[in-house]
Amino acid sequence: MRKLLLLLCLALPAGSLTAQDSDAFYRKLQQEGFVLYFLSPTAFKAKPGKARLETDFTFRYSGREPESVDMKFSLFSRTALRSLDSLAAFSGSRRIGGASAPEIMYLQKEKGKWHSRFSTTLPYPSLRQMLEAGPELSFKIYGSGQTLLFPAGKDWREAAAVLKEILAVEIRNGE
Repeated sequence: MRKLLLLLCLALPAGSLTAQDSDAFYRKLQQEGFVLYFLSPTAFKAKPGKARLETDFTFRYSGREPESVDMKFSLFSRTALRSLDSLAAFSGSRRIGGASAPEIMYLQKEKGKWHSRFSTTLPYPSLRQMLEAGPELSFKIYGSGQTLLFPAGKDWREAAAVLKEILAVEIRNGE
């Protein structure tokens, strides 16, 4: 009996950790007529360089696969970026999505680095392909005569692995 109780005590925290893991990657909020999904920010580090990219995604689900996703992203860099020419997502060397001229939301200086916040819209299938790309995902940002490369790191690998499974069940095409 004591062994069973000990086993249950050890198993309960492990089970609750699993639930917390997926909660760290997304939130959903029931609204009138739809569910609002927010995929939590995920960091990407530039290769080479010291710039950092943080992405987050928001979309509405109302029984059918969404047409589009709002992508917001922050660039933290040594130089102020007031505009970008484009953003492209790749799975390995294959381009899977992108946007021209993302809109700047704000620019501010934080802890010695510039924080540029941008917004753009992507087709939902591009988000799905990004999640499926997992560790092969990278972003290229073009602007101010330079190209910045941001390959997926541990944060994205973990988030993508969880989110692609959850969204495959919760976001049903044509239902």
